[in-house]
Amino acid sequence: MTLGLLPLVVISAAILSRVPGVAAHYRAHTAGISGIEGWIGWIGMWGAAFFAWEFFFRGLLVVGLAQDLGGPAAVALHLVPFTLVHVGKPALEVLLTVPGGLVFGALAFRGRSMLGPFLLHWALGASLDLFVARSVSALPSLASGG
Repeated sequence: MTLGLLPLVVISAAILSRVPGVAAHYRAHTAGISGIEGWIGWIGMWGAAFFAWEFFFRGLLVVGLAQDLGGPAAVALHLVPFTLVHVGKPALEVLLTVPGGLVFGALAFRGRSMLGPFLLHWALGASLDLFVARSVSALPSLASGG
């Protein structure tokens, strides 16, 4: 199920990267990155951050609480803090945290693991940054060696 959603996640990132408010927000985060090594480090850092993020939201709050509250209640409960931590980001992103959180929460509950949502969230974040950077030619060319 997780791998089947990967193309949708990447296509969503491509579309979101064209929304001016989203592009401006993420362009500011990646403005100082240069070279292949810089991008590998940036994407790796996001991997570590998303792992911790998903461990808390989907691992502890969904999988952990589902044992006591049941899956639907745990998924619904985790949406509150998950949405709140997105406040301050572009409005469209905040709105999309509800359906996205439902999907990621359901995946975590059904699979009893936060690994699927982690991979999808990391792919979303990394591809969004790369699409935004590519739109302003901030990515180094692989042919030129960086």
